[in-house]
Amino acid sequence: MNVCKKCHKVYDEKSQFCEECGETLVQNTADVFQCDKCYKLFIDSEFCPNDGQQLKIYKRNLESNQIEIRNVEQYTVQIATEPMLLNMDEFINCEPSYTGADSNDFMTYLNENMFHDIESFIDINESNLEDSTKDILWNLEDHPNGEDVIYDSRNKYGNMWHELGKTNPDFRKNGGFETYETTNND
Repeated sequence: MNVCKKCHKVYDEKSQFCEECGETLVQNTADVFQCDKCYKLFIDSEFCPNDGQQLKIYKRNLESNQIEIRNVEQYTVQIATEPMLLNMDEFINCEPSYTGADSNDFMTYLNENMFHDIESFIDINESNLEDSTKDILWNLEDHPNGEDVIYDSRNKYGNMWHELGKTNPDFRKNGGFETYETTNND
């Protein structure tokens, strides 16, 4: 789909200029919506300006010999908080009690007893934990800041592949694209 940036009219891929204002069209990457009543296409709108009908996401009808292709590039960005110090022995008096001997045991203990509900763990162990430890545990509830990047593959390389398929808004986790075939090895 191509769109006029000035008047927001939507055209097929073959059109190069807006019929109303003459502006050069650009390729649209946003969702395109269609009115079931007048069949006109729109972007950035929930309702048809002509008749007030609620718009539905437009699905392109492909002929049997047609397929869509796209490039996909994936990057890895890791962000992390600053390291925070915990005393494993402090958790011996907690409910449930930590009885392990090393970092592997402690990670298992935290995963099984705390990570899924930090607030309840702190409430149950209010009197068993130092205030500084409770503050650290509360900080684990927060997501790291975007500024706390420890690795960003965008500065080095991305994993790139091609996909064949069709536009399908039901595949939201895949950017509205139903993949039939891919060169991705993952």
